[in-house]
Amino acid sequence: RASGARVGGSRARASRRGAATRSANADPADDAADVASAILKPRSRGKHLDRPWHLTYLRNQGHGTPAQKAAVRDLWSTYGVDVQTYAGPAGDDAGSASDENDPPKRATTTKKSPQKPLPALDFAALFPELSPLSPVALEIGFGLGDSLVEMASTCPGKRFLGAEVHRPGVGAALIKIHSANIRNAKVVKMDALWLLRDFIPDGSLFDVCVYFPDPWSDTSAHRRIVNPFLLKLCERKMMRGAISLRHGVETGESLDGDGITERKKKQTRRARLHVCTDDASYAEHVRRVFASAEASGTWRAVPVDPADESYGVDVMPGRSRTTKYELKGTKEGRSTFDACVELL
Repeated sequence: RASGARVGGSRARASRRGAATRSANADPADDAADVASAILKPRSRGKHLDRPWHLTYLRNQGHGTPAQKAAVRDLWSTYGVDVQTYAGPAGDDAGSASDENDPPKRATTTKKSPQKPLPALDFAALFPELSPLSPVALEIGFGLGDSLVEMASTCPGKRFLGAEVHRPGVGAALIKIHSANIRNAKVVKMDALWLLRDFIPDGSLFDVCVYFPDPWSDTSAHRRIVNPFLLKLCERKMMRGAISLRHGVETGESLDGDGITERKKKQTRRARLHVCTDDASYAEHVRRVFASAEASGTWRAVPVDPADESYGVDVMPGRSRTTKYELKGTKEGRSTFDACVELL
């Protein structure tokens, strides 16, 4: 399960008690004025510095099974992505996000040195077997990897990156990706908001998926990941305008040497943000956030119909509604809320 937060510049540095006592029913637009500065201010150095948002997940990672631990050890080099999280002094080696949840280390020097810019991910290098024109989708908080594997299997011509902070989930996803012989999915272990802000290239994402995020209580609504900060990040990182895609780029059908289908049929749509939850309070929270985003004129609601053939592909990609978690929720009487908006 993914996790969530609400952010807002200097508010993020206020006491946790003050943040928790803010009304969960506050207008999401109230945070918008502080979002831009939080996005535009890059980290100067260090993985624990300059985080103008609340953590959207619990630090407890669990122990994981022996198989999950072995998968992280043996399969990471094939399916994992090491993100250079700070440049350090010019000429020095860089850090990685693979140990992001470790305690911060005391700085060994206070001398300021010239900083190299943080390198963005190179999707063409991460997926050399796929066309550089193929769309890129990001799943935030992929849990055990079920939906990530489902969407990668359904659309073999599309590139998928999954972000998760908990090591057992990363191990479980690596096992499933390897078992299914999937070549169009990679995983990264780090805070998804940090990944989006500093390491995803601007205008590169075609889909962002947040499935069953940690709901948090209304008193901890500031930690929900579906928030104005996430949407503002998506506005920078997602592709703009109506994108004309040949059908096979997503489905992998009849691809030629460049990864482009020979079929005449074309598919045109805009970049989309997909969210689903089985928590009634979180569903209402998502409605408020999306309503505010639509009112800004930047986003537009997309109808979601599980019976439509586009469901699970263009709308809510990878959502089969048959995962172990969702079936358990249905048995317990929890209904699922799906929402989708596209960037204008």
